[in-house]
Amino acid sequence: MVYKVKLAACPVTLMGHGVGDDIQPRIVGGQDATEGLAPYQISMRVTNSQFKNLHFCSGAIINERWILTAAHSLIPNTSQLWLEQTCSLPEVTHTQLNITLTMKSLTPNDDNDISLIKLAKYIQFNDKVQRIEMATSNTPPGTQCLLTGWGFTGKKRTMKPDKLQMLKAPTISIEDCQKRLTRASRFVITEKHICTLLKRGKGSCQGDSGGPLVKDKKLVGVTSRGIPCARGYPDTFTIVAAYQDWIKSKMEQ
Repeated sequence: MVYKVKLAACPVTLMGHGVGDDIQPRIVGGQDATEGLAPYQISMRVTNSQFKNLHFCSGAIINERWILTAAHSLIPNTSQLWLEQTCSLPEVTHTQLNITLTMKSLTPNDDNDISLIKLAKYIQFNDKVQRIEMATSNTPPGTQCLLTGWGFTGKKRTMKPDKLQMLKAPTISIEDCQKRLTRASRFVITEKHICTLLKRGKGSCQGDSGGPLVKDKKLVGVTSRGIPCARGYPDTFTIVAAYQDWIKSKMEQ
C-alpha cells in the first residue's frame, strides 16, 4: 500500500469520521483555489489492488518533518509518502520519500481526532511548499475561516474535483453547534472542538478529513466530522490550540 501526500499551492480541507453513515466530509459549494493560497496543504492518497492514486484524506505541514492530520485518517502499516506540487489531481508529479508513519494519536474518540506523521526526510520548502504556523489560542464564534479540500463537491457524493476547492466559513459557539447536531446522538461537542456553519449547499464532505481550517494564516482546526454533505448542519474540527502541549511533546520524542 502507498501513502501519497500532495504539497499544494492551493487550499484544501478534509473531513469524515465514522459515527454512522451520516458523519463524514468534502467541500461542496466552494470555488477553485488560487495558486499559492495554501502551500502547507497535503493530499493523502492510497494505491492498492482496487485504487490508484486515490485521494482519501488531507493534512497540513507544520514543519520540515511533521504533518498534522486527523487520527481517523491514518492507515496502519504504510511506509511510503509522496510529495506532489500541483493544484490539479490528474496532472501530478511526485517525489517519493521513505517515511516513518508515527501513530502519535490520542485515543480517537469525540475529543481526540488528531494525529502526527513524521517524515524520514526533510521537506524542501519553496514558494509553493511551506509550513503553516499553529494557532495558540481559541477562535471565537463569528470568525471567518478558510476551509479547503479535494472532497466530494456534490451533496450526492458522486462528483470529485480536479482542482482544490476553497470556502470561507464562519465559526459558531459550542452550544449552538451541539444544539444543531442533536440528530446525531453520538455527536458530542466539547471545548476541544470548533464548528463552522454555512447555508444548505455549502460545506465539507467525504475526503476533507484531516485538512486545515485557517484564520489569518494560522492553523486553528483539523477537519474532523460532519453530517454530509452541505445539508445546513455544522462541520466540526479539532482545535489545534487545545493540543499544543501534546504536539510539542510528541515531536520532541
